[in-house]
Amino acid sequence: MNPAPTTVPLIAFGSGPQRFVLDVMRVRELVHAMPLVPAPGAPPWLLGHMVLRGEVLPVLSLRLVLALGQGSATQAAKDAAAAPPTSSGSAAKTSQIMVLDAGGHSFGLLVDRVWEVLRLPAAALRPDLAPAGLRSPISFGLCDIRGEPHVLLDVRPLLALTHHQDNFLGERHE
Repeated sequence: MNPAPTTVPLIAFGSGPQRFVLDVMRVRELVHAMPLVPAPGAPPWLLGHMVLRGEVLPVLSLRLVLALGQGSATQAAKDAAAAPPTSSGSAAKTSQIMVLDAGGHSFGLLVDRVWEVLRLPAAALRPDLAPAGLRSPISFGLCDIRGEPHVLLDVRPLLALTHHQDNFLGERHE
């Protein structure tokens, strides 16, 4: 039996005013925001589909999934232009689509900013702390990065949102 890892590889990013992290091993790649093909009848958080090297992938807006302020993907891109610099002083990458893998399926997640890839001690992850105002199956705790709280995200529940199925919001979109 393998011992628990002493550090966890994470990617830190922002959407709306909130900071997040998720397992970097779920990230296949980062791409600049690109034109999307609309999905008629889709819920507002399913922005559409992108074609990436011949593969058609659904793209979700984390901001809209979690209702992090009002706005559209266009507004999210404008807000991203005002992203703060990273702790190293360099400009943060803005308006990115993280291509994520979960359960053998891939999808895109539009985020306002991507700050860094880092390793945190496993003990720094606090799954017992529920983020106030962001309680849902995709957020399962908090961690602290240089004095800033970051919400821990689980990619698997996001995958269900790409299928127009009953979802954690208790709504059905078809």
